[in-house]
Amino acid sequence: MLALKILGAIAALLLGIYLGLPGRFRQTPEEIEQSLGVRRASRKATRHFTPLDWIRPKDRGSDQRRARGRQPFKLD
Repeated sequence: MLALKILGAIAALLLGIYLGLPGRFRQTPEEIEQSLGVRRASRKATRHFTPLDWIRPKDRGSDQRRARGRQPFKLD
């Protein structure tokens, strides 16, 4: 029974090492350059409703900063 636990631990360790290895490149450098050269319009992150939204404040900090407006820097 102890031998099976040891073999299982070794197998789990080897599997973890294998899964932690860096991925293999399947694209050629030319394909990578071609895909990086394409500019796409950035999308705004979609907001999903969660039950915590009922207790969260409705105004976000970024909205408050935008509403306040930018104050000019003054040298007095």
